[in-house]
Amino acid sequence: MVKFPAMTLPSDPDGAPQAEEPERAEPDGQEKATQDSTSGDAGAEHAHPAPRNRSVYWRPPSSSTGAGRFVTVALSATIGVLAVLIATSVSILINRDRWTADSGADLVPFVLGWLAGVGFAVVGIGILTGIAWMVWQHRAHANRSAMADDALKPGTVWWWLVPVASLFMPFVAIRDLAQGGHDRPRLRVWWWTAYLLFGVVSGLATFLPLYLAQGDWQEWISILSYLLGIAAAVLAIRVVKLIDASLETRRQEQGWPVGWKPVSGGAQFLVVVGGAAAASVGALFMAIIFPQLLNEAARADAGTTPANDFSIGTCFNDSEAGYPHVECDAPHEAEVYAKLVYPDQAAYPGQEGFESWAEPLCYGRFERYTGIRYEESSLDFGYLYPGSQGWAAGDHEVICYLFDPAGDDLTAPVETGSGAA
Repeated sequence: MVKFPAMTLPSDPDGAPQAEEPERAEPDGQEKATQDSTSGDAGAEHAHPAPRNRSVYWRPPSSSTGAGRFVTVALSATIGVLAVLIATSVSILINRDRWTADSGADLVPFVLGWLAGVGFAVVGIGILTGIAWMVWQHRAHANRSAMADDALKPGTVWWWLVPVASLFMPFVAIRDLAQGGHDRPRLRVWWWTAYLLFGVVSGLATFLPLYLAQGDWQEWISILSYLLGIAAAVLAIRVVKLIDASLETRRQEQGWPVGWKPVSGGAQFLVVVGGAAAASVGALFMAIIFPQLLNEAARADAGTTPANDFSIGTCFNDSEAGYPHVECDAPHEAEVYAKLVYPDQAAYPGQEGFESWAEPLCYGRFERYTGIRYEESSLDFGYLYPGSQGWAAGDHEVICYLFDPAGDDLTAPVETGSGAA
């Protein structure tokens, strides 16, 4: 039996004694909480309390500023590349009529090579920027989660790779990351709006030409997309710097090692110029080597080939690159029945010039070779003409050839009458 000491009970205002509840003893191994949240210095504020439940072996995550500097550099280089694209589109708008005329036909491969070079630069810097951004965001989330003990986890970076969700979830992740620090809500909204519009307008510039006739409108849409891309890059740099500054302030408050200082405005300008210069050098290289590659491909696609490789009665397959010769007694796709020489002139005739000149001449030689009028034959005719480089080298010959429009192979020489249906 536990014996309690005698106690004097206080009286209420009427003189009646009041019962006082005895103090309870705390269980062994526990201490009674004697300090509440208001204890300590009066008026003290702790905006960023130290993280709880950290092991003595726990170490703070690396600062995000190193990755942030890399993102800043990549985005600045992106601005330089987009500036080159804007200059290229403006040049196309100014010189389109001259380049599409016969006198400017030789410049078209150069321009296409230039565009291909700048395109490679855009793809390369885009991939580099995307990787840098994801690394930075992962480190920034790791810092925020470690310091605040909240539910903000680094894994949110993978939302960038999820279809549909990538249209809004990355913005939500950056919003949560920026809150509580040097946050600029309007800046974030403008950045994300510019980024989404850049994607939409770029898609229009890419796919509309597949369904509509090309013209100046395509270049204007492209210029708009490039300007939106530059705006999104500039705003993204600002967002990264604000978030890094907020996280560095918290790291200092908690005694953690601080990271790198942000890239200065002067350094960013130099990177922009360097990105534009690198893209221009790469585009110029492609413009120099691309015309020859493009000419070979165009000749294969459009049916152009050196006429000296063929003679009347030669059989070949016109669906294969290089038009390989085959025996006429074996299945073949086409047979040469006439060779023409285009009149000498300084300018390259182009596709329309060759077609308007060769069409009636090949038609007139059809019956002479096959022994049957064109209208009564089951065969059709086509023609091969030299490319611009072959023309410049002195090749002015045009080849007329026979083929089956049904797509069936010819099985014997047409000149004997046995190959025609």
